[in-house]
Amino acid sequence: MAGTARADTRRNILEVSLGLFNERSPAQVTTAEIAASAGVAEGNLHYHFRRKADLLVALFDMFEAEAMTAAVFELDPDDAPLEASVDYQRKWFRLMWAHRWFYRDAASLYSLAPGLRMRVRALTIRAQDLVRSVLKRLIRSGVLSATEDDVEHLLTNIWIISLYWIDYLRCTSGREALREADFEWGYKQVVALYSPFLTAAGKVVFQAALQTDTAVARTGKPEGRKQPGKRA
Repeated sequence: MAGTARADTRRNILEVSLGLFNERSPAQVTTAEIAASAGVAEGNLHYHFRRKADLLVALFDMFEAEAMTAAVFELDPDDAPLEASVDYQRKWFRLMWAHRWFYRDAASLYSLAPGLRMRVRALTIRAQDLVRSVLKRLIRSGVLSATEDDVEHLLTNIWIISLYWIDYLRCTSGREALREADFEWGYKQVVALYSPFLTAAGKVVFQAALQTDTAVARTGKPEGRKQPGKRA
């Protein structure tokens, strides 16, 4: 029973920390604030995570496991319906949204937990290898028409935008806090990269994902929208 209680407390601390770090930089959130939000004494928090760096490593462990799951195309892409390719992209971006603290605050992350730098590099290489294989399968299944060089450029640009779209949006909108509408906007920026390489069949299945609200296309930010995909 005691072991279960400890595991529950640890899980609760991680969930609360994830929420707080998604709202603000890990460097701005204190362990006292985490403990208060989790409803535990600060000493109890330090029993599970001696330093904030240990907490960040545990959160990265969660992210790494989910990232490797997301990187695998769960259906056989050679036999799966083309719609599965759109679902694959959204699954990836949903993961990025759920762990946006990691994408938004890499500089402070490495400052607080320097040991994560090599792990992040290793994860990036592994995940890119899996995504590269999926892109090649999408070519074989008729969704994309691209050369090997095109695949490498597409993969690189997907990674760059996925890493920095939050910084861009914060800079151009003047807002720190992100909203669900921002998730949809960021997702569309990544999906738009596929446009030059989509076959006729690919364009049909990607059509809904590629539709961009006129206001967003004009301003480059979803500031005035009432709902994702609707004009304000």
